[in-house]
Formats: sequence, C-alpha cells, structure tokens
Amino acid sequence: MHSYRLFPHRSYFEEESYCEIAPEKQIQPSHIPDLRGYSAVPISFDGKKIFMAKSVGTGGAKQIVDIGDGRVIAFISGDFERVDALISKEVDLSERLNTLGLRTQNYGKILIQFNNKTYPVLTMHSFAALRESGIQVFDKKNHEKLNTSYIFGTLENLHSPDHWQKIYKNLVCEIATYLLNNFSFGFDSFNLVIEENKEYKSDSATKIFTEKGQELHLYFYDFCESTSIYEEFVYKEFIDNAGNLIIPNINARINQTINLVTQAVLKSITDEEIQAIYGFKRESIETPKKTTQIVEQQVALEVLDKITKNLNSMSPAERLAKFRDKIPAKNAKSWCLTPNK
Repeated sequence: MHSYRLFPHRSYFEEESYCEIAPEKQIQPSHIPDLRGYSAVPISFDGKKIFMAKSVGTGGAKQIVDIGDGRVIAFISGDFERVDALISKEVDLSERLNTLGLRTQNYGKILIQFNNKTYPVLTMHSFAALRESGIQVFDKKNHEKLNTSYIFGTLENLHSPDHWQKIYKNLVCEIATYLLNNFSFGFDSFNLVIEENKEYKSDSATKIFTEKGQELHLYFYDFCESTSIYEEFVYKEFIDNAGNLIIPNINARINQTINLVTQAVLKSITDEEIQAIYGFKRESIETPKKTTQIVEQQVALEVLDKITKNLNSMSPAERLAKFRDKIPAKNAKSWCLTPNK
C-alpha cells in the first residue's frame, strides 16, 4: 500500500538557510518597483550589490528578476507586512508539499534593497535552470517555448483513454496525498512537470513524453492570490464526529480535484504541440469530453481506494485523535484532515 505522509511543521529548508532573515522595521513600499528601462537592475542583498540582475517579465501582481546562478526573485505588489506574510505562506506551503514528496518550487524569502527601499521578495529556481537539470515546467498561464516534450503529440493520443491513463499514472497517488493533507488550492496552483529519465535510451525522434521514457507529475506553486493569503480549509468533511468516513464528501473533493488536474493538463499544452496535434495553428485544445469523462471516473475510483485504505488503517477513535480532537471548536467544521499542531 502506498504510504501517504502527513506534513510536519518545519522551518525553512536547511539548504535555503540564507532565507531566514527576520525583517526589522523597514520602509514600506505600496507597490512593486518600476524596473522598465533597466538593462541591469541595481539591487542589493545582504549588503552586496547584484550587478547581473535582469528583469525578465511580469505576471499578475509580480515582477520577476533573474539574479543569476539559476535563480530568480519575484517582487510582489502590496505593503510590506502583507507581502511579507504572503511570501512566508508561499514558502511554508512549498516546504510542506516537498516534505510529502509532491513537486513544487523551492521557494525562499529574502530582503532586497532597491532605490533605498527594502522589499521582501520570493526566491526560486528559474524554469531555464530546472530545464537544464532535466525538469520541464509546463506553466498553463505562460507556456515555456523552450520545452521540448509533448504531452499528447497527436490527435489520436488526445482522444485515447489509454494515453490519458499514462498521464494519470503518477498523478493518482499525488492527488490522494494532496487531499489527505487538507490542501485546497485554486486552479492557478496546478501545473505540470515532465522529468527526464537519464537511464532511458532511445534513438526515436519523438517528442511525446511517454515514448521518451519521461515522467509527468503535478507541480504546485502560486498558492496565494494577489489580494488574499491562502487559508487552509476544506469544502467537505471526510469524517464525522464519530470518526466514520463520509464517502459522498470524499468523492466530491476527489471529483473537484481531478477536474482541476484535467484542465491543467489541457491548458499546459504549448502552442507548438497544439499545431502538431491539429496540423494548423489554433488558440487552444478542444476538450475530448467523452474521453476525459471515462478517464476521470476510473481515476476517481483509484484515488478513492487509496484514500479509504489509508483512513481505514486507523480506527474511528484514532482518526478523531489525529484529525479532529484538540482542534478549536470554532474551527472544527472547516479543519478535518489537518494534523494537530
């Protein structure tokens, strides 16, 4: 039986210890800095100026700057305290996901000085650096033009339940782990990665990941909205006050999450692959509804089996002690699968 770990409460990664800077009283910018016109952004970190920093684009409320060595930082719009709290939450969630074996950005937090102002910023690996290490990120909001692998590659695969099952091969366990640990992310948080298998050798010129011996996984990031910080809650409770499983509620959350994953898969297909599938340019993929309906039903049964086996390995009393007891009464309705602090 697959082992589903429940997240411990951890501090920042050891290898990211430089991110443990406690902010003192700082100048509080109300917006991200205007970096237009800078060929090199004159920012400082820990008293040292980074001369090679370069603005590489914007996304929503973020301004992304490449600081070299395969890392980028993200300025986030907002006052100091709100941005500091938002970044801390992003870092915390990425660490907890990583502890569970789920793929995510290796977020960190540092303080950056720019134009005599101090900004808390989010640090992470650049997609280019990840790609060099054999990890292609498929961001459904901003397609990576340099990705070399296809998810489907052909119209036949797009409509093939067998190919969709290969896509979901690793995702079933990842969805079960995600749900068992009380994560409730929005659609923007669901992205994909395709990872190289260095031991796999093929002379084929195919770009389809299944034919290249590659693996597809969920990849989580962007947990907080620009206007709000992520709060943990569940829409449906998995266990009742006696510790018994509520299967309809579990199924509701499973189906909701699988739908998000299917949409993430379809939205992650690059423009190049869309043209390869249809033979001509078009803006988006047409959802193969009959195929996805068949596959989602089968995947839902597999996820349900893994979740119920995990929860049924405990008695009702053990489930209550692990998930419900000691949770403040005012939060008991919305916190059901969160381990006790």
